[in-house]
Parts: sequence; structure tokens; C-alpha cells
Amino acid sequence: MGSKRTKKSKVPDDKSSSPSPSSVSLTAGSEESSQLQSINSQSSMSDSGYLSIHSPDLGIKVEKEKKKTTTREKATERKKEGEKKAKKEKKKKGEEKKKKNKKKKEEEEEKVEEKVGWPPEPIDVNTLDLDRSYVGLVKPHIFELGKRQRWINTGETIDQWKDVPKGWNEEEPDLLKDDHIAQIERCLDRIEDNSMPEIFKLKLKDFETLRDQKAARMKQYPGLDWDTVQRLEDIEFLEMETSKIGHDKYNQLVNIKAIRKAYRSGKLRWNQGLVTYWWNGVQRSEPRPYTEQEYWGLWLSSGVKDSFWIEGVSTIPHFMVLVL
Repeated sequence: MGSKRTKKSKVPDDKSSSPSPSSVSLTAGSEESSQLQSINSQSSMSDSGYLSIHSPDLGIKVEKEKKKTTTREKATERKKEGEKKAKKEKKKKGEEKKKKNKKKKEEEEEKVEEKVGWPPEPIDVNTLDLDRSYVGLVKPHIFELGKRQRWINTGETIDQWKDVPKGWNEEEPDLLKDDHIAQIERCLDRIEDNSMPEIFKLKLKDFETLRDQKAARMKQYPGLDWDTVQRLEDIEFLEMETSKIGHDKYNQLVNIKAIRKAYRSGKLRWNQGLVTYWWNGVQRSEPRPYTEQEYWGLWLSSGVKDSFWIEGVSTIPHFMVLVL
């Protein structure tokens, strides 16, 4: 008989015999395994505010994220600094360009002054016939007007801007603004043309009001033309303002009163393109063309520092040029 063999039990090696914490936490039901599971899954907040998990891989990932965030913040800060610097440089260049343009403009003005020359060479006033009137001898300045524009609509009434023909507008380039009679007639044509008639109905009322106001103003100055009436109204206003205490610094009130009387009596009229010279309240010339040489010569010969006036320099009746 053979001897009985004793069955040897396999002794597990150290690696296979040691259960992993995870296997313990999943299989064991004892109190010790529960504590181990709690320890392995425990997490806490680090001082920097990041959630720190007790895992080497996760810790490295968190640190990388922290570095990325810091890098982004620095990049954003550098970008803001760059934009601020660029804005400052742009502003600096703009100011330099502005100064350069200003200097260039001043130099150009100096060149013009050198070319024109001021004061002008005065003319010998003894050669002037100041009693000669140039009314009717000098062709007045004529304002250039445009061509009439018209759009006749034979269909339904156009009352929306989106429906008007291309290029349509409400202007009348061939008419003067203060030609109220002509403007009224044009409004009637526009209403008949049936394009945006409501606009021209309103304009019609406005021009009718202006026409009536003009007639009332003209009635106050019988025998005077419209240009002279407008200038006379301005002169009357100047007289009222200059009469106030402290407003006649250059002794012009005496001239203003004399000019107002001359216009009112009809002795003086507004003659476009012609001027008259006044000092110390006396008219010194008949209407004549204006030149700087004559002005300068007459001012020097007048012997007055103030109280020198040129009436009628502008081509627009209700605009005064006062020479002091």
C-alpha cells in the first residue's frame, strides 16, 4: 500500500494575498472596511480654494488648471495694457497731427497776408469824385439759381416717402426763399403733381403767412423797396441797442441815426454792390464800388479814430459790416 500523500495547501504570495483597499471597501462589511472607504473618498478644500482630492493624478490635474488660469489672467492683463498703450499712442499722434495742421494753416494765412498786403496802399482821396453816384452803372451781383425740378404723378397719390420717385425732393432750387409769391405758386403746382401733397399744403400755409407779414412790414415804410426795408429794420434795431448805456464804445450811434434817417426819407436806398462812407454822422460819399484802397485812404484822411462807418459792404441787405 502506498503511503498517503498529504495535500499541501497553496500559500498565496504577498501580492495576491493582500487585498486592495478598493476591494475591501467594496466587499467587506465590517466596521474597519467602512472606515477605510471613508478615508479613501475623503476630500477637503485647500487654502487656495481648489477642491483637493487625495489622488495623485487628480492633484496634478488641479495644479495644471491653476497654472492655466494664472497664464490666462496674465495674458488678459498684458492685452489690456497693450490696448491702453495703443490708445495713448493714438491720442498722442492725433494731438501732434492737430498741432501740425494748425501750424500749417497759420503759415498759409501768413503767406496770404504777405501776398495781399495789409494795410493796403492808400489812394489819394483828392483824386476821388465822392459826389458821383454809381447807381445803375455797376452791375449788381446776381445769385445763381438752379434749374427747376418736377415730378408729375398721374397715378394714385403718393403719400409715403418709400414710394416717391428716385431723386425726388421738396426743394425749389430755381426760386429765392423770400420770393413768397413764386413759392406759393410752386406749392400749388406740387400739390397738383400729386406727390407728397400734404408737405406742400403745409409749406403753402407757411409762405402765405410770410407773404402777409412782408406786406405788413412794407406798409410801415411806404415808397421803399423790400431790400431797403430789411436794412432799415436792422438799422433801427442797431440804434435801439447802441442807445443803451455803455453800448456806444466806438461812437457809432451818431452814424447809425443819420443812416436811419437817410433810409427812411428815401434819400438812401440799398444798392447791391455799392457802399457809402460816413463819419461823425455825415454822409461823405454817394453810392460807389468798394475798394480797400479807397477805404484806407478815406479813413486816414478823415482824422477820426472811431465813428467811421461803411454802409452797404455786403451783398445781403440784412447783413451789416461795421468798420472800426
